[in-house]
Amino acid sequence: MSDDPSLARILRLLDTGKGEDDGEDDESTTRSSRRKNHSDDMEVGPSGQVPGSRQVVDFEDLVFTQGSHFMANKRCQLPDGSFRKQRKGYEEVHVPALKPKPFGDNEKLQPIDQLPKYVQPVFDGFKTLNR
Repeated sequence: MSDDPSLARILRLLDTGKGEDDGEDDESTTRSSRRKNHSDDMEVGPSGQVPGSRQVVDFEDLVFTQGSHFMANKRCQLPDGSFRKQRKGYEEVHVPALKPKPFGDNEKLQPIDQLPKYVQPVFDGFKTLNR
C-alpha cells in the first residue's frame, strides 16, 4: 500500500494526522522511520498480512429480528412472592431475596482471628466470614 502514492498519502494521514501540505518536523520523521524499521522486523506473508489466527464476527448475524425487546422465553416461572409492574416503556419485576440455607452439621462461620495475620487487616471490623 505504501508504494502507491495515493494510498501512501492516506496512510500518512491515518498515522500522523498530517497531509502533504503540512510540514513534517524531525520528531514525526523519526517516529515514522522507527515504525518502518519495526514493521521490517515482522514476518509478512505473501498477501502482505502478518501471519496469525484471526476470527471474523458477522454483526448482521447478531441482530435480533424483533429488536431490543426480544425475549426468547414466552413464559418464565418466577419464585413465590414475585410480582410484576407494567410501566410505560418498561416492566418491573420484583423478586424477593432467597432465604439462606440452614448450616450443615460440620459447617460453621470462619472467625477472622483464625486467618493468617497478613489477611486480617482486610477484614477490619468483621468478626467472622460467611460460608
